[in-house]
Amino acid sequence: DMSLSISVANGRLYLGLGDFVTAALDRQESDSLATSESFRSAIAAGGTDNAGVMYLDIARARAALEAAMPASELVEYEASAKPFLEPLTTFSVVNQIENGILVGHAFLYVE
Repeated sequence: DMSLSISVANGRLYLGLGDFVTAALDRQESDSLATSESFRSAIAAGGTDNAGVMYLDIARARAALEAAMPASELVEYEASAKPFLEPLTTFSVVNQIENGILVGHAFLYVE
């Protein structure tokens, strides 16, 4: 069974599958998402001076969903959906305040 976890701590919103939130709260800074090259690239594209960030590692999320998918649905998924989803790697939204207005910049990375 897949579960969704959520927490707010240290001025951040943590949202993830399974034990992601617990692990993220216990993680040392040197092992954090901020050390991921794909995360840093996504954030840099939107500007490091930001008012909030949303980041989704599509490839990892897809792999987790595929692993939890019933075999009866997997064959149809692999034929109809997976070829279109497989090239997608990450999605991010970087928010900035521009002239008092919250503006979001979205980035979809495809391999």
